[in-house]
Amino acid sequence: MTHLICKSWIASGKRGEPRDRNASTHMQLDIDLVRLPRALIENVPDTVRGVAQPDGTYALAPTGINNGNGCAGSIAGTTDLRNDAGPIATIVWSLSPTTIVKPGERFYSPII
Repeated sequence: MTHLICKSWIASGKRGEPRDRNASTHMQLDIDLVRLPRALIENVPDTVRGVAQPDGTYALAPTGINNGNGCAGSIAGTTDLRNDAGPIATIVWSLSPTTIVKPGERFYSPII
């Protein structure tokens, strides 16, 4: 529960007369602030699929998951390819702009 304390002035007097600016009142309101849902896109470690391509080759498809409590759209990222000697390449990828990933849902981001 969040407490919000408000101060407000009590205006007294008739129209055209000065108002008493020294009198005030305090009120305390207990309000619930709405927590907005948010997506939390994370990598699922060590989970890569091979996706067959029309030309007979395979694309790598690392797995991601939405661990947030809101839906995700316009998802894009990078994948770093490494071996024991170090980094090989960084590949930029994005899902289709119409793709919506719901909370708890896994998705694959094919890279070639």
